[in-house]
Amino acid sequence: MSGSNNESLQLPRLPAAFWTLGEQISQSWQGLLQILDQEWKALENVDLAALWQISEAKNRQAEKIEALEKRLNAAVDSILARCGSTPGAERWGRILTMLQHDDVGRLQSWMARVRDMKCEVREINSRHTRWLAGQLRLIDQLTGILTGKSQEKSPVYSPKGRPCKPGCLVYQGTEVA
Repeated sequence: MSGSNNESLQLPRLPAAFWTLGEQISQSWQGLLQILDQEWKALENVDLAALWQISEAKNRQAEKIEALEKRLNAAVDSILARCGSTPGAERWGRILTMLQHDDVGRLQSWMARVRDMKCEVREINSRHTRWLAGQLRLIDQLTGILTGKSQEKSPVYSPKGRPCKPGCLVYQGTEVA
């Protein structure tokens, strides 16, 4: 049966255990944000020992979040299957059509909070990655200066101001090799 046949079906209020699991997921995402804040401080202070510990804590937290989200997804899929609806990727949209009004608002609010935290985690991770990449480029440049082997090649331009490959030959204003 498809979910469209069950749109008029209304479930009883979601149990407290459902909301407890949802809150555990929210708290876990918040915990990951706190770990990322610690990571930033360790990056700024170049505290390698702390970074190793933080890396392990991030992995544990990510595994915890994944396990909790799998449990909640399985619970929703179970509810949908008992109602004759198809479980799977569209589970949240389907269950929203079956919930009582109060639960709909509460679930949508929870989903928005979690979505916002996920976005924030991605943005922070991206910022940390960019910062680390910049630090590695700086180290490469400094190493090149110290060893006399510059890591970056200056661009080569033809007499007409067009970029050409390093080592190219220009004959009468035209790149030939």
